[in-house]
Order: sequence, then C-alpha cells, then structure tokens
Amino acid sequence: MFANPGGLGKLLQLFGTSRLSKVGEKLSHVKGYGEAGAGLVKATMSGGGKLENIELDKSLSGKNVETIEDLVVHACNLAREDLERKTTEEMMKLKSDPELLGLFQRMMQDMGRDPTRNN
Repeated sequence: MFANPGGLGKLLQLFGTSRLSKVGEKLSHVKGYGEAGAGLVKATMSGGGKLENIELDKSLSGKNVETIEDLVVHACNLAREDLERKTTEEMMKLKSDPELLGLFQRMMQDMGRDPTRNN
C-alpha cells in the first residue's frame, strides 16, 4: 500500500500535531441542515456524518406514513449535501494555509508519493 511503510509512524506523528488536531476539531463541529415539506421535517447531521436530530412538525400527525418517510429521507439527504458543501468549503480555506500545505507535502513524501503529481 505504501512505498515506504516505515513512513507510517511519521505520518501518524504529523497527524498528531496540534494544528491538524485543530483542523479535525473544527471539521467535527460543522453541521449540515436539511428541510423538506416546507419545513415540516428538519434534519441535522454532525461533522462526522451522523444523523443528530430529526424534527417532525406536529401537523404531520395522522398523515400518510409513506409521505412522512419520503420527507424524512429527503431532509436527511439535504442535510448530508449541506454538510458535504460546508466541509468542502472549510477544506478549501485550508488549502491556502502554508503550514498545513507543508505538512501535507511531507506526509505524501513519507508515503513515497510526489504531491505535485497524480500518482
């Protein structure tokens, strides 16, 4: 898998740096939100991709179960898409961080890969 398996220890050391830990911490706090049925169903997804909350409007009581299921699925999918968009935006911000870019390049070199090429 790795051209330099001994570099795995170095890789783990790099991931243990406080800067990368802060990045992971920041991304874990990103939340995705989705609404369906004009707000009748709301879903919240954590940065780890876990569904945290579903809110069903009381007016859904007694409604067709299939309709409610469809709304829940749609709200969850929208929450996931929102989370992916927000996470991508945060990662793009990191792209301009020279310290993280340097860590990434060192990590890739330790893995035996050239970060300037697609290998």
